[in-house]
Amino acid sequence: MEKSIEMFLENVSPKEIKEVLENHLSKIVKDDEEKDITLVVNKRYAMNELHKSKDIQALLHTVHKVYGEDYTLTLKLQLEDLSVHQDDEEVFVPHMVRY
Repeated sequence: MEKSIEMFLENVSPKEIKEVLENHLSKIVKDDEEKDITLVVNKRYAMNELHKSKDIQALLHTVHKVYGEDYTLTLKLQLEDLSVHQDDEEVFVPHMVRY
């Protein structure tokens, strides 16, 4: 596992969020210029789990704790190839949410 992911997961709480991220967090993209942290998640249902209000607040708190108060959080769904999806509705669902 990537070192930045391990460091981030050490600071995540509650346990439910940590379990979702351990199983479905693909990578963390840090943009120092924009002061943004992007968490790339590989499954739609994991993204739905993380969109709960209390979970977003917990993730944002973790980002501030690990990277600093001036960083923002972006959740992004990893899409390998849009043409591979059998369900066209999946293409039209928002694949990135910024907080």
